[in-house]
Amino acid sequence: MRLTLDGGDWNATVTGDPLRITPRFDFPGQCVRIAEYADVEQWQRFLTDTFGSQAWLWDDPDELRFAPDTRELAGAAFRLPGT
Repeated sequence: MRLTLDGGDWNATVTGDPLRITPRFDFPGQCVRIAEYADVEQWQRFLTDTFGSQAWLWDDPDELRFAPDTRELAGAAFRLPGT
């Protein structure tokens, strides 16, 4: 799959297995989230059960979360520019 962002200035090519999680917009369109939770309780459990970056730790508000047992990427959130 090839993704084009920002009118063609940014490109990404994804290889390997497709995502088993459907990306979605969150925070009324301010963020793209790729993670398995549907409500606040599941989100809090997801944060407890994974490790990784948090928005308040870095200037960059993107988040990457990993499974502690496999060290595989468990979820990600990408803040859209200008939000």
